[in-house]
Formats: sequence, structure tokens, C-alpha cells
Amino acid sequence: MNFRRFFTSLLLTLGLLWVLPAQAQFVTRVIPPQASAGKLYAVRQGQAAISNYVYRLAPGVQFRNGDNLIILSDTLANLGEPLIVRYTVDVNGDLFRVWILTPNEIANLDLRTIPPQPLPLASDPAMALPGRPATSSNN
Repeated sequence: MNFRRFFTSLLLTLGLLWVLPAQAQFVTRVIPPQASAGKLYAVRQGQAAISNYVYRLAPGVQFRNGDNLIILSDTLANLGEPLIVRYTVDVNGDLFRVWILTPNEIANLDLRTIPPQPLPLASDPAMALPGRPATSSNN
């Protein structure tokens, strides 16, 4: 009787372990509907260039890759080509959360439902946007 119970529980456990990895592949990440979309050009000196604006990085800013893992902002300092991202800003207008989109997410991106790019609050941008010189209030 004990052998039968052990064998049954072993089979159930192995069956669950076999099904769980397949189930984990279908989990999709949730990007808030209020997140804007843009092209991330570079992140350095506590700032990030997204599309037409330079944003300051908020304390606790998170950059998430296609696997929804947090990546360090220093790895995005010198991008060869811009990345398509969705992002949110905090109440101060600083960059708060950034999701680097996968090719599948880019293909399913409906720009009609994406809110417009928020304007950053006035700051002293030291980083230049692509094709433009850096500006400073000290000039």
C-alpha cells in the first residue's frame, strides 16, 4: 500500500514538473496602458534621451528587457541603434519605468492607443539629442 501511494505521488510530481516549464512560456508581461512609446537613444549622466526629449532618471528607475528582467542603466549608455520602448514618468516628470519592447510587442504596438510623449519638466540637459548639440543654461 505504501509503495502504491509513493509511486502515485511520484508520477503526479513528475507530471507537474513536466507541465510547469511549458506553462511559464505563456506568461506575458503587463505594460500599463498609460505608458508612452518612443525610441531610446542613450542613457548617461543621470539622463535618458527618448525620441524628442531628454528626461532625468527618477530615483529607483527601472529598465526592463524583453524577458522582463531589470537591467542596469549603464548598459544602455552607448546604443548602436535606438531601442523601441514604452515608458512612464513620475509626478516630477522624471523617467520612472522603461520596458524595452520585443519584436513581437513592436509588431502588436497600436500607436492610436498610446498616449502622447509627456514633456519633461525644465532641467539643465547636458546630454544632446541625436543630431543636435547639447544645450545648457550656462551658455
